[in-house]
Amino acid sequence: MHTKTSFLIVLFLSLVFSANALGQTYTIPYPAEHAEPEFRIENLSADLYSDDTVLLIKGTVKNMGHKSVKGYVIVFLRDENNDQIGSVETDVNKRGSFGSGDSGKFEVAADIQSITGIKNVSIEFVEIR
Repeated sequence: MHTKTSFLIVLFLSLVFSANALGQTYTIPYPAEHAEPEFRIENLSADLYSDDTVLLIKGTVKNMGHKSVKGYVIVFLRDENNDQIGSVETDVNKRGSFGSGDSGKFEVAADIQSITGIKNVSIEFVEIR
């Protein structure tokens, strides 16, 4: 009788474990986020005019993503410590969309008479959805 009971217990456990193995669900992890930027600032220039009172900033935003985009740029005016001391905004491509692999142009003139110590600029593209 003891052998018969042991056999039934082993059979029962085998059925339970095999049912669990068949009934298991596996979660497929999300793909890793794309590490490269979707936009790249290219052909950037910042030139002084009118006795160094007007700064003309222009360039292009290259769309590195996989869909058309539209938006504007924020130009951050920075001092020698790379601290932000001013900013201006302007449309890219007149807020018209530009496709994957294409570039949109921007240009803005900033009156900098009241802003002293500009040593550098940085650009941020803001996508409008």
